Amino acid sequence: MNKQQNTTQRLGIFLAILGIAGVFLYGFYVIFWSGERIAQIELEPEGRSSELAVALDPEMNPVRAVLRVEYSGWRGRRVASYDIAIGGDDDVRIKDIFNESGIASDSSEESGPSSRTRGLSINLGTFDVPQAAGYLVRSDISPSLRMDVETARITLTANSAEWDFRIVGALAVALVLGYAMGIAGRNKEQENS
Repeated sequence: MNKQQNTTQRLGIFLAILGIAGVFLYGFYVIFWSGERIAQIELEPEGRSSELAVALDPEMNPVRAVLRVEYSGWRGRRVASYDIAIGGDDDVRIKDIFNESGIASDSSEESGPSSRTRGLSINLGTFDVPQAAGYLVRSDISPSLRMDVETARITLTANSAEWDFRIVGALAVALVLGYAMGIAGRNKEQENS
């Protein structure tokens, strides 16, 4: 009986570890690893970029945008605010198909000055391209005080994976079931001791 309880506990621990690893790997796959890179566009690290052209097609849907910022300055602070938009030019007459703004922050738990260059990737999300055309990327990046943004670029990835909540649910079930089996096996082992 004790051997069966140890097996239950071991299986529970295995399922819990599998669930945790699966959540991290699936998250990285959806956010960073899936799809095919179609463009990497250098932006002005400070201020408004001139409109930069990129050719997009509906066969690329969904397209993921990731902003990468290289910076130095104080750790544990707001790095910069950003506003990124992708839209058509006047000839195409397409409104913005993507518009995202926010604040990039240094997640370091330390604070204080640092001259070391650090990088930060921000998943801006996915969008669909309505028609094949040349689109324009516009950006406005405003560094915070005591921060120097050295480079900024946006990477567009075609045919990116989107969240499948069936996979997320299965990983959550494995995690909860593994935890419950591990606790049950440990409690029965303690009762028999």
